[in-house]
Amino acid sequence: MLKNYLISAIRTLSKQKLFTAINVFGLTIGLAACLIAMGHLAYEISFEEMHINRDRIYRVDGDYTYRNGDDTHRFKSARVTAPVGPAVALEIPEVEKTAIFRQYTDVAVTIDGEGFRAGNMITAYPELLDVFTLPLKRGNPSTILTEPFTLLITESAAEKLFPLQDPMGRTLTINENTDYRITGVLADIPKNTQLHCDFIASYTSLQSTAVDLDSWEQRPYDYLYLLLSNNADVASVEQKIGALVAKHLPPEIGVEYELGLRPFSDIYLGTLGEGIISEMQPRGEYEIIYMFGILALFILVQAVAGFVNLTTARSADRMKEVGVRKVLGAERNNIVKQFLGESLLLTMLSILVSLVLYEVFKSEVDQIFMRQATVNLSDSPLMLALTGSLVVVVGILAGLYPALYMSRFRPAAILKRQAQARSPRSTLRRILVVTQFAIAITFICCAVITYQQVDYLMGYDLGFKHENMLVLDFEGNDGPQKCRIMKSGLLANRTTNSATASYPPPGRTSFAFWGFYADAECSEVIRTNGYVVDYDFMSTFDLTLAQGRAFSPDHPEDEKRSVLIDESSARFLQMDNPVGQRLYRKGDQTFEIVGVVKDFLGTSKSWARQDLMVIMLDPEQSPTLTIELPAGSVTESLASVAAAWEVVSPGEPFEYRFLDAEIDQEFDEARWIGRIFFSLALVTIIIGCLSVFGLVSYSAEQRTKEIGVRKVLGAHVTSIVALLAKEFVILLAIANAIAWPAAYFFMQDFLSMFASHIDISITTFVIAGGAALLLALATAAYQATRAALANPADSLRSE
Repeated sequence: MLKNYLISAIRTLSKQKLFTAINVFGLTIGLAACLIAMGHLAYEISFEEMHINRDRIYRVDGDYTYRNGDDTHRFKSARVTAPVGPAVALEIPEVEKTAIFRQYTDVAVTIDGEGFRAGNMITAYPELLDVFTLPLKRGNPSTILTEPFTLLITESAAEKLFPLQDPMGRTLTINENTDYRITGVLADIPKNTQLHCDFIASYTSLQSTAVDLDSWEQRPYDYLYLLLSNNADVASVEQKIGALVAKHLPPEIGVEYELGLRPFSDIYLGTLGEGIISEMQPRGEYEIIYMFGILALFILVQAVAGFVNLTTARSADRMKEVGVRKVLGAERNNIVKQFLGESLLLTMLSILVSLVLYEVFKSEVDQIFMRQATVNLSDSPLMLALTGSLVVVVGILAGLYPALYMSRFRPAAILKRQAQARSPRSTLRRILVVTQFAIAITFICCAVITYQQVDYLMGYDLGFKHENMLVLDFEGNDGPQKCRIMKSGLLANRTTNSATASYPPPGRTSFAFWGFYADAECSEVIRTNGYVVDYDFMSTFDLTLAQGRAFSPDHPEDEKRSVLIDESSARFLQMDNPVGQRLYRKGDQTFEIVGVVKDFLGTSKSWARQDLMVIMLDPEQSPTLTIELPAGSVTESLASVAAAWEVVSPGEPFEYRFLDAEIDQEFDEARWIGRIFFSLALVTIIIGCLSVFGLVSYSAEQRTKEIGVRKVLGAHVTSIVALLAKEFVILLAIANAIAWPAAYFFMQDFLSMFASHIDISITTFVIAGGAALLLALATAAYQATRAALANPADSLRSE
């Protein structure tokens, strides 16, 4: 019986080549899009699965507060100060092992005078391999990472840097200033772990340099992961860590931090907008996972709707076959099994083609989406299970209704032709067509609005110069001093014509909060975002004065006693003429407003100018140097800056950022969402047009004689085309009426993430709906025109 069904299914599908091809193509596109969405879901969920002890690993996070009088610098970080790790390992018995390390991104490697941009590096103690599952392929487990200036290298990095050579014992130079000897080779570390890197250097290398590893008051630079014992009480461990910190940080030093434990498996995925600074890599977001799941569901619904639509439209051609089978004794469940089998066969064929497309184009998909969006099927049991489930679910969903519909008629009625399938104008098919195009139009609207918002942000006037601006961050207590020395050397050597020391530079998130009062009685504190700058801040960033003057060496009283505010701050403080007015702080500190700066972007996170922004002159407290590089010689100037860095900070890695690149990264999420919607809009409109093509083809086939009679009676081709296509105009109008409000509410929520955004215009919806209408009508008109141009004699010959 099964063989008979299979042969019958193959014969039927091969007989109806056009409709089989449309169904397979539509399902293939939909299933390929679903596979991409499921691949991303599988990748996100698979984070940290490689680590055997992941359920017992916790990261120590910190909530830090640094006070200096009324100034407060508070932030949350994924890192801790250097002494915390050794103290926790020594004094808390529930901690079996500690992994203490620092991260260095995009390091430069030099081998025998040849330079490479090799990847990421961390410096760690040997216990790192006890806490995390990082298979050691070569090397002595008892001695690796114990000696200064030794490192482990991954297999891929070794093949890249030492092709066809033995890397063991070889020496390489990191960031042009430190030589390391290779003492071990690691298996490649997957990207779906926070520990993804190419090199692991010994932490004892830091102990051999001038880096301060003993001060509890310094800024946090170390990542600290704890492997707890099986029966450890997490709350108790947190209390003990808090007591340990309190013992080493007396209140009078002005430094406070509260440390907590975060489960290792909970670090990567979080809520949109949630998170702390210094994460080892960008975090995943539950909202993105939910969005991918919902989008995959929409595509699946649309693909299945197209399949059901065309299958039920073709049902009349199968009536006699069903009637004969019933007369010969077939039960209803036999008929259902037959049609479900055909549906599963088509689905399996479609999934095979979509799997081939997935494997061939997955790297291109990752590039389009600007992130890891796919996984290797062979490496993901979850992905294999989801793919198998997809075959069954889609096969049953796509074939169930046609099977039940076809099997319900009595054989006598079928053979007497009393039970004809309804025309393509049936209620079900109308609903399915509307559903398909409502989804497609929604995605088109979302894609257009997203790109409009990105274009708006790209053209947003930041209010300051940011092209070719190199940013260097100097760490440690002597950071401001090094910053001043570096600036003086670069200006003296004419490496740059303009440089300024500030904390932070414009466009970068500020974690410095200052407290001011508008009156001498200090009655109500005003918390502000602030900049600590030197004399060249205004000129380097090309900021414009609206009132007053800038800081000047001719006014020595400016230092720590004068401030600049922006126009928004003046409006907030209700100061019509702010120049000459004063702000106050406790301790009889008075600050005169000497100038008002035209509004500029205060922070990268909100994409909005700060309402309260105060700029204070204090060159001795600015640890970040921004250097304007000559536009025509960026590469040469960068080499000169690197040489100057080696003089000022010997032994420290030369890490730099370009300010415009930092700012541009803020657009990545919006660009990524735009590309998703554009891709989905393309997929859904193709599936919708395929469905229209199939339905018009079938309608023309069923109405061949009617078209022939109309042509004999003088009907023009255009009138016949309009006859076959006019219903789709009505259905697409209904689809627009559903899609526009859905897209509006969804995109209003999306745009609310931006403090400055476009206003959604009705023109966007008209264009999106019009584009969908034109594509659908073009598809319908093409097939209808072919039917209208056919010779009526051929269709009326038998009459």
